Amino acid sequence: MIFMANPMGSFHFVFVTIFSAMDIAVEQEEERSLETPLLEEDQRVPWEPPRSDPMHSKMNYFRRLQQDWVRVSPPTKPMSPLTSYPPSHILPPAVFVRGDAKEVAFHTTYDPPRVVYQSAWSTIFSIWNTMIGSTLVALPYGFSCSGILLGIGIVILMGVICCHTCHLVVAYGKDFKDFGELTQYHFGRRVQLMATGVSLFVLVGACIAYHVLMKQCAFSVVSAVLSWTGRADLEAHWTPSAAAIAILLLFPLANLKEFSTLVLLNSFGIPFVLFTIAFIVYHGVDTLAHEPLDDITIGGKSSFGVLGGIVTLSFFIHNAIQPIVRDSNPRHHRRQVSIAYALVGLSYTAVGALGYVGFPHNHVQQNFLDAFPIGDVFAFSARASLLMQLATVYPLVLLIVRTQLFGLLFQTPWPGAWRVMGLNAAVMTLSTMFAVYYPNVGDVLRFTGAIGGFVLIFCVPIGIHLVSLRAKRQLTKRSLVAHCTMVWIGLVLLILQFVPIH
Repeated sequence: MIFMANPMGSFHFVFVTIFSAMDIAVEQEEERSLETPLLEEDQRVPWEPPRSDPMHSKMNYFRRLQQDWVRVSPPTKPMSPLTSYPPSHILPPAVFVRGDAKEVAFHTTYDPPRVVYQSAWSTIFSIWNTMIGSTLVALPYGFSCSGILLGIGIVILMGVICCHTCHLVVAYGKDFKDFGELTQYHFGRRVQLMATGVSLFVLVGACIAYHVLMKQCAFSVVSAVLSWTGRADLEAHWTPSAAAIAILLLFPLANLKEFSTLVLLNSFGIPFVLFTIAFIVYHGVDTLAHEPLDDITIGGKSSFGVLGGIVTLSFFIHNAIQPIVRDSNPRHHRRQVSIAYALVGLSYTAVGALGYVGFPHNHVQQNFLDAFPIGDVFAFSARASLLMQLATVYPLVLLIVRTQLFGLLFQTPWPGAWRVMGLNAAVMTLSTMFAVYYPNVGDVLRFTGAIGGFVLIFCVPIGIHLVSLRAKRQLTKRSLVAHCTMVWIGLVLLILQFVPIH
């Protein structure tokens, strides 16, 4: 038999085959496009809405819920790092739409704004500028108590430990507005009160150190001017006590309500800090080039605890680091903090070691500038620079004291003009009494640094880290031993401050 082929059936079969092949090709292309990411792994950044957006509060809410769940019901296995905190249904559609932001706007009314971060060097310089302060002129005295090599080792050791604990504060504090809120979340209200009290103790100690240094610089500067102008009649009435009282002229600045004015004044103090560093380094290099080092201890001394206390305060920035890094790229926080600590450590090492070498005729003083005669022109310039720099910082520190104390008591940094004036008057009176009756800036700095650093640098950040690791079942013996050793080092430095110096 002969069968006739159906032409229409053949054409139908051909078209079906062609369209099926096209569908398969399209599906394969879609699968390849879905598997191929729009950005490489190192180009991706976490999506984070701006702080003014309500979505920011929602994400923080769900993040806290997940953190509390981890603490209340720890997992049986070590947890991987959390990458997506909120459930997908609360996120805007723009997060899931592939394409350019303009194309996304066609699909949804939510157009996520572009996040602009401050430059890395701006963050690094801000950290450096915040840490470099009054301890500069006391570091040569600290190196004279430890020796050069041991002093360099102490600076490196304390710098590494303080940098590590600062990393912990940055990592765990990214969802909290300040250090006190971070402490309250992990340890409760009582520990927060204790940490805030210790922080206020450190700030008041800094005010005392600033007042002592300003008194010493003001006395020397004015005495030099009176001597050069031949005003011996006034020089007889210009005493160190009068200089300490004259610093109270800064009282009106401390009562300003706005932050911007004090921050602007503080920005003008940076050149004065650089000049002070240059002065100390120059004298050390000049001494190395022209004088023998017979009276310089190269190795170490048993009184090294003095330098340990001073350096602990020198590297202390833990209760102020969160506002500084908040506007920088979160992926670079660790690198920026590490670079800043390295630069600060190099600055401290150069100033401390060369300043110790540069003491004239081994005339060691707790304030490096006091080792030079009043009539020395370069020392006069350095004292004037330090005086101007501290005069811009002192009111700002008083403002921070006011903000922390009144924020804790009244939930506002400005509870009224009379309360602010009363607090500033009390702190300035206390610092004036120290400047008159106990003007030993090195002792003030080392005790303040050892006591405050033991709590705020060693105990609190390391405690938060260990508690978090334990809640996630990630705590190992190695990590526990390493961090307990750090706390032990802080305790030893605290005890050494009460050992008499021979």
